[in-house]
Amino acid sequence: MYADLAHNDPDTALRGWLISLGHATLPERTEALHALWRTFTAHKQLLVVIDNAPREALGDILPLLPTGTRCAGVVIGHHGLTRLVAHGARLVRLAPLAPETVRDLITHLVDHPVSGPVLGAAVNNASGSPLIAALNAVLLTQNPRSTTDQFTSRPEKGSLVNDHVTQILSNLPETTAHAAALLAVHPGSHLSVELAVSLLETTPSLARSILEELAEAELLTDLGQGRYAPHHLVHPALLDRSAPVDRTHVVERLCAHYRLRTAAMDVAINPWRWRVDEEAIAQVRETEPVWFASADDALAWGDRELPNLLAVARMVANLGGRPFLWQVCDHLGTYIVKRKPMTPARELYQLGLEQARAETNLLALGLMFQRVGAVAPDRATAREHAEHSLKAYRQAGHQQGVASALETLGGAYRASGDLKAAAKAFIESERIHTKLGRQRGAALQRRKLSEIRADQGRLEEALAGFVDSHRVLLELERPDVYQATRSVQGAIDVAKEIGQPVITSLLELLCNQGLHSARVVGSIHQQANLYTALADIAHGRGDRSGEHAALTEAHQLLEPTGHPDTVLIAERLLEAERR
Repeated sequence: MYADLAHNDPDTALRGWLISLGHATLPERTEALHALWRTFTAHKQLLVVIDNAPREALGDILPLLPTGTRCAGVVIGHHGLTRLVAHGARLVRLAPLAPETVRDLITHLVDHPVSGPVLGAAVNNASGSPLIAALNAVLLTQNPRSTTDQFTSRPEKGSLVNDHVTQILSNLPETTAHAAALLAVHPGSHLSVELAVSLLETTPSLARSILEELAEAELLTDLGQGRYAPHHLVHPALLDRSAPVDRTHVVERLCAHYRLRTAAMDVAINPWRWRVDEEAIAQVRETEPVWFASADDALAWGDRELPNLLAVARMVANLGGRPFLWQVCDHLGTYIVKRKPMTPARELYQLGLEQARAETNLLALGLMFQRVGAVAPDRATAREHAEHSLKAYRQAGHQQGVASALETLGGAYRASGDLKAAAKAFIESERIHTKLGRQRGAALQRRKLSEIRADQGRLEEALAGFVDSHRVLLELERPDVYQATRSVQGAIDVAKEIGQPVITSLLELLCNQGLHSARVVGSIHQQANLYTALADIAHGRGDRSGEHAALTEAHQLLEPTGHPDTVLIAERLLEAERR
């Protein structure tokens, strides 16, 4: 016995079953009808299949199920079947359909032959979803001359696809259907629970419940780990249901969400850096509990959300009138330096620069010229943007920005080989940092100046600068271990060139101190470099076992990463063993 409750009410289905089984006269009252069915099925062998079961409609479903011990019932629905478990049911969540099953389904539903490439595109596009497979069959039926492009483009408004999605939404609670339309405003590749909380302005538990309900209805795909995605066929139909005023509010919430999240990420991975958007940083630091458990947790969030950020940035750029673009670029600086996703970074930074120009915001303009210069494809462009950045900060009278731009400009001068101009820029930047009381910034300029002095052959002066920079960075209220270790590495390189016995002892001490710091921050490449330096020291004094041990440590650290230095260290190990 089969009943589709999307097109028949339960009593009509039940009357049809009883008539087909030989009952010509049926009671009028519903209760009597249900009692007759229970009595009749008690000694029969029947399979009852109830399709498109309404959400949580126990009163409609239970009376249709047979009662006999040799009977079975299958209830099919997109959502809301969990309450049947209390009545002895077993809930089965169906996995995505296999590609060959999707192919058979579409072929069965379409009333004309479909070419292989087009059918293949329809199958791939369905991603195992019965709903999307059926919707693709609708598209193929509507247009016998379909092409593969049809399955990547937006369906026409008012099409049968939209009608079908509307029908599914009509069976959902009004709040859930409205939430689906709001969530569809997000242009990114996936939705997280935390983003849904922001867009719907609700609690995590309620947001998760709504996302799960939409996933059960196949309007979203559950990607795992608290992430969900709408299919490209479904997404436009959901978006069409959102009112313009709702879209405006959701865009504002999107901007607020990603502005604060990127700020929180930046604080987690670089608590020392100054920002133009200090307002967002202040909000993050006032929030309890902390946004990210660790720097690695924050970086992982950035890896997941970068495609979403880029999609939101493009949308906001088209809408205009919001400072969101340069604000997010402000907080992405350290992440971009660490992960180096250059292609999306260039697009994001260019969008931020255009927004800053539109606002005529000199601080934002100085920041964005710095950012664009940092990912410039050539040295000349990088230097030009650094000069524009310095000019904007000076016009704004912002000394911290001036100091930062001078640092960037010094790096551009050094890259082009103009060591004299680079040293001048770093000296001026250090002076401003010191005047502003920013010890970390001054220490970083001291290290960069020491690198210039080393390039110029002023080794003792460079060594003193590295040691002083290292000391200041570790004496900060929150020590910057990573940058301090970079100062150690600079001191080691200089000490090697000086080569005096007392310097060698200092060098070994610095290596071991640097190793400790590198282990604290988990910097594998720094550790490997320092072990290589210890191997050089051991080789210089004829300590073969010490050299071999240090090289082995360096090789074991780098080998799992596939770093190019692994080959060089392996060759040195082989040479040491031969000796």
